Amino acid sequence: GSVFGRAMTFAIPSTCLAVILHHNLHQDYDLNMSPFSSYNFVLGFLVVFRSTQAYSRFWEAGTTLQQVRGNWFNAISSCIAFCSEVPADKERVDQFKHSLVRLGSLLYCSSLQQIGRCRNEQYEIIDLDGFDQTSLQYLADSPEKPLVLLQWMQQLIVKSHASGVLSVPP
Repeated sequence: GSVFGRAMTFAIPSTCLAVILHHNLHQDYDLNMSPFSSYNFVLGFLVVFRSTQAYSRFWEAGTTLQQVRGNWFNAISSCIAFCSEVPADKERVDQFKHSLVRLGSLLYCSSLQQIGRCRNEQYEIIDLDGFDQTSLQYLADSPEKPLVLLQWMQQLIVKSHASGVLSVPP
C-alpha cells in the first residue's frame, strides 16, 4: 500500500496543533522562535540526509542489477561461443543454445521477482519450449528459483561438455 495514509495520520494532527498554537500564542506573547528554528534546521537536515541516502542506495541497486545482467550475458555468450562447429552436432548445439538462453532468461526474471516488492510481477521471458511440465512445476513450487535455475544451467553445461557440444579446453 501507499505511505500516504500513514503519513496523513501524523500530518493532520500536527497541522491542527500548529494552527491552534499559532492562533493562541501569537496574539500577545513575545515568543522566542529560537527553539522552533533549531527544530526546523535539524528536521530539514535529517530529511535531506535520508533522501540523499535513499537516492544513493537506489542508484547502487540499479547499477548492481545492470552488472549482474552483464555478467550473466557474458557467461552465456561465452558458452555459446565455445560450441562445437562440427556439422554433425548442429542439432544438439542448437538445442543447447536455445536451452541455455531460455534458462538465462528465466534466471534473470526469477531474480528480479525475488528482489522485487511485488512477488507476482510478470516479467517477459523467452518461451519455455523444451522444458517438461514436471520440471516447470518443480521450479514454480521452489522457494529459491534462481538457485534451481543456476543448478540447471550448470548441469546443462557439464552434460554438453561431456557430450562434445561444448569444445572448451579444461
